[in-house]
Amino acid sequence: MCDDDREMLSQIASDIKACEIDREVYRFDIILLDILMPQMNGMETAREIRLIDKTSKIIFLTSSPQFALDSYDVKAYFYLLKNYSREKLKAVIEEAITEIADTASNFTMLKTRTGFVKLYFHSLLYLEIIGRTITFYLNNDQNYEVFGTLIEIEEIFLKQEKFIKPHRSYIVNMDCIRKLDRNEITMMNNHKIPVSKNLYQIVKKGYMDYSFQRGGQYD
Repeated sequence: MCDDDREMLSQIASDIKACEIDREVYRFDIILLDILMPQMNGMETAREIRLIDKTSKIIFLTSSPQFALDSYDVKAYFYLLKNYSREKLKAVIEEAITEIADTASNFTMLKTRTGFVKLYFHSLLYLEIIGRTITFYLNNDQNYEVFGTLIEIEEIFLKQEKFIKPHRSYIVNMDCIRKLDRNEITMMNNHKIPVSKNLYQIVKKGYMDYSFQRGGQYD
């Protein structure tokens, strides 16, 4: 939690404890931010967070509604004014936890040269297919190589709404896209993924639709 008002920070912490949420949440899955803070405001902080983390749930708790539209730029999960009730805060956090749990349960098993690896879909930046060798690039700088076919991979990953195929040799996680251009996609790790000319409009529409669908909420 980030808030420049110690009294308010104490109140927020008390409110969260009062929610009596008993599900496990991993550190930094949910980030609560104030907007109006010294040195770096909450919106600037959120932009810095998004440079390295596209999936955490950012919830703004603030006294000012003026940055509500800006919260969409950082894909905030919720924008909650500080006159909220404990019941409202609990509902927002419970909903975020449910989405996190649903995401964490989505995985596939990879058979590598050295054994089996459980791959969570949200941890994958993109995959590259060259012949029958498929390389999976993860958000922790690890990568795995497996042998398989394009049809097998598409059947697994393109069923997940977060994945899109911009090129015959690549499937990317749209949560991890930093920038989409006509000829390439820049991923969060700054790797460049080519975009086929005949797929650009499809990729653009798919990415825009997904981004709006995942955009922030305001209350």
